[in-house]
Amino acid sequence: MRRFTARLTCPMLLAALLVCGTTALGQVEPDDVIRSGPHTWRDILAEPHSRGLIPGALLVVKGPVWGTRVVTVGAADLAEDTPMTLDSPFRVGPLTKAMVAVALLQMETEWKVRLNQTLGELLGDGIVPDADKRTLYDCLFQATGLLNYRDLPEFAPDGPLANDNREWLPESIVAMAVAAGRKTPARKPGDYFPSDTDAILAGMVAERVDKKPLAEILDERVIRKTGLKATYFDTGREVPEAMTRGYTGCVRGAVPRDRTLRHPSADGAAGAVVSTPRDVLTFLETLFETRQLLSQHANAWMFKYINDYDGPRETARGAGVMERTSIRGTFRGVEGSIPGYSTCAGYYLHGDTYILLFINTSDHPPLAQHLYDSLLRQVSGAPNRMEPKQGASVAGPDVLLSWAAGLLYGQFHVYLGKDEAAVSRATVSSHEGARLFLADGDTYQKQVKGLVPGETYFWRVDTFRVRPDHEMDNLRKKKEAIYRKDPALHDPFVAEEEVITGPVFRFNVMK
Repeated sequence: MRRFTARLTCPMLLAALLVCGTTALGQVEPDDVIRSGPHTWRDILAEPHSRGLIPGALLVVKGPVWGTRVVTVGAADLAEDTPMTLDSPFRVGPLTKAMVAVALLQMETEWKVRLNQTLGELLGDGIVPDADKRTLYDCLFQATGLLNYRDLPEFAPDGPLANDNREWLPESIVAMAVAAGRKTPARKPGDYFPSDTDAILAGMVAERVDKKPLAEILDERVIRKTGLKATYFDTGREVPEAMTRGYTGCVRGAVPRDRTLRHPSADGAAGAVVSTPRDVLTFLETLFETRQLLSQHANAWMFKYINDYDGPRETARGAGVMERTSIRGTFRGVEGSIPGYSTCAGYYLHGDTYILLFINTSDHPPLAQHLYDSLLRQVSGAPNRMEPKQGASVAGPDVLLSWAAGLLYGQFHVYLGKDEAAVSRATVSSHEGARLFLADGDTYQKQVKGLVPGETYFWRVDTFRVRPDHEMDNLRKKKEAIYRKDPALHDPFVAEEEVITGPVFRFNVMK
């Protein structure tokens, strides 16, 4: 039997983390300035793209150290070879569950529904087995124990009905999952078991309680309140011309199969929301930083986490959201996929930074998580607390550059020049237009001499490190585990050297 414990996030502790992160790191870019991310981020995404494993990807990072950065590789539409942008419509499957949870928690605040009400009370005794024991709380926290309907052949990404544009009723989806579940070992209500059938049931409850279609509920309770410009719950309307195409069958040498026109009712409350990266960022900022959507009471329920002790101990599930804790800190947000689309987007608490990754294939789930973890490593490991601060004016001609190490330590490479582009692309082997200085791992400053008064300079600090033997062994084991899950991801190479790229800063030398 699966066991779980629940833990409530302390709002005061979260607020303290937010304040400390913002104060310590300091805002370095205005919110409306959007820049390209460093080449090391692009390299992480470009490698699987070059192997044909992902058609395209878009990364958004926003925080006090980086400002707003965007990296894109590949194409949103392979036929047109158009790149993804911040405003490209994208099927953001897992975000749907978070929005449905927000709507239901608003109804709970309004006393329209209680989380401990049973599905028998809300939807009728015949909707699922033991409907008098399974509750709305179980649906929101994936604890009904019901079979995941996505495991059925009818809903497989490359199954016999993958290109079928039929419309599915949520009642039919639940009935199919229940029927198939009778052939599998029974799970008791309250047992944690990741199942999108729970999300379909939650959507049915929302419609029954609010007496409106789910599309209207989300539009009124979430989308309008958050000020989202290009987000909607898809009910099968005409696909926008600029829609990011979703693909399956992405392996080297194969022709990916377009799944964009698959009817969204197959995802329903478990994944039918269409949004853009820009809107997703706005939604997450509103959810995590304000009480615009949820009261303090409802917010506490949203982020009440259940640990699955039979799964990864560092991962916990909330109401439509998840939280993962590692040595790099805590990430909170949404992750998952629907056929053709993968989304991992959330908030890195200890860096006060949002990290959003959109990939237009649902193939290779271990790869999507590995890419996100690699990018989080880059963001969390970058040097910060740079002095002079962004845009500062300092006395010359000699200037002291100083910084703090990120979560990864090593030797520091300092690049300085008058051309921002040259400093941004500089590497140890190629840094034309930028001067290179070296600093030991226990030295967090560099005195540069002879700068010209009245000139603007750009500088960047990278962390360079040689991985120790135990880290190399752990990385090899991790890659082997990924390969066992998905042979298409076989890649035994592990680089012994690692570069963590820092942001480019600007300062002026006073006359």
